[in-house]
Amino acid sequence: MILTALPFPADDRLVKRIELPIQLLPLLLCALGSTHYGANQQSDIKLLRESNALMIQKLFDMQSEIERLQTSLNQKVVEKETQSMIQPNAPKDFMDRLTATGDIRHRHENRDFGKTLGVTPADQSFFSQRARINLSGELRDNLKFDMQLMDLRQWGSNRSVLRNNNDDFTGVQLLHVTHTDWIDNADVILGRQQLVFGDNLVLSHGNWVSRPKVFDGVRVHKRRGRDQESVDFFYTKVNAGVVANRSTGDDVDLGGIYAQFQPGKNTRWASYGLIRRDGVIDETRYQLGVEGSLKSRKMDYELHLGMQEGNTSAQDIGASMTKVSARYTTQSAKQHRVYSNYYRASGDTNGLDRKSETWDPMYGTRHGRFGIADHFRFSNLVSMQLGMDFKPQRDTKVEVSVTDMGLDSHNDRIMNDYSINTANRGSGLTDLGWELGVSWHQQHQKDHAWFAGFSRFDGAEAAKRFLPGLDGANFFYAGSELTF
Repeated sequence: MILTALPFPADDRLVKRIELPIQLLPLLLCALGSTHYGANQQSDIKLLRESNALMIQKLFDMQSEIERLQTSLNQKVVEKETQSMIQPNAPKDFMDRLTATGDIRHRHENRDFGKTLGVTPADQSFFSQRARINLSGELRDNLKFDMQLMDLRQWGSNRSVLRNNNDDFTGVQLLHVTHTDWIDNADVILGRQQLVFGDNLVLSHGNWVSRPKVFDGVRVHKRRGRDQESVDFFYTKVNAGVVANRSTGDDVDLGGIYAQFQPGKNTRWASYGLIRRDGVIDETRYQLGVEGSLKSRKMDYELHLGMQEGNTSAQDIGASMTKVSARYTTQSAKQHRVYSNYYRASGDTNGLDRKSETWDPMYGTRHGRFGIADHFRFSNLVSMQLGMDFKPQRDTKVEVSVTDMGLDSHNDRIMNDYSINTANRGSGLTDLGWELGVSWHQQHQKDHAWFAGFSRFDGAEAAKRFLPGLDGANFFYAGSELTF
């Protein structure tokens, strides 16, 4: 609805016709009506008329500015709609979709085994250097990739940096493509990747070692209701055998399923199944397990039970594993925590029958860090650990632990992650010894940390008899890590 301004006498400066919104009518009528009062005062009337004319001019200018802004806005809306029709999902620049992170770690390790006799490992003292660059990017909607480039070497090593071993390696450590939501709430990860399940006892990356474990294969990650509820299906080619591109029967394949559930806010449990076919030793091994955790205000509990069945060309397999953990955490600012861990991996009770009862950790590990005690493999082993960690400062953590170890069966062997595999059948000796460990970690800055640790191992009867010279050993490590 439009209002036309009233004409004024010829001697007025403003004589024009303008259009105003109907909402301004009350204001205008009040202004015009004010001229009826004081008719005999000609000067006041003239002043009021000039004031009214100025007000109308300002209102006209405001209306013109509003119309100009409305026209400009309409043009921008039309341009945006046209652009969306031409290119509905305009991709970002590739560099905007690429993320790069990395870390550089220097670490010194020293192992002093005392006397070097028989099969006892030799003393070790070396520096290692590891640099990693992680690249991840979104190729398009629902498709991304992850790559990790790594250079690993020991100081002064004469080996080629292109060799694929734990001492020297330069190359692509990880490379996989992820199809997000390929199936309803499911991601498909294809390529070389890390698999970590079951508190590292089922599958682990073994992060303490300089070159963590990786697996070539495919994994389907299915998300369920809660954040921590999911199901993973995976298949990997662990070893392609002597001739990688031929089916010669000497391959090592691993497949499985891992499902985790959260029935309550502070309760979690998981069940899993693995199958490994080892063509090198003609073995098929199945592993089934269940694990659970319960958290309260100050206490945490964990339980993990596993069993293995299967067969080789000469034996049937039947082994078991148990882990029980309890942790108490104070509510103080320094966050003191006291914990205990019990591990048992079964050993073979009779080496002369067709039943193998030795637990095979396959690709899992109980290792937090490789001290002296960690030389013993998680097979035919019983271990009890008591420890405490606390934060003397906000960015500093200290941990102290005592670990006692023995053999599950004196009729089985002492097995070691560093290739010690010593006969121990029928000796009656099961005590391996104990280790005291201390570690320190300080987050010096947001992207820079220092760390160090020390452990002392005292060997008992079984270790002294079957690992000559290993009656005592010391381990020390220290280093720094920079992240970016």
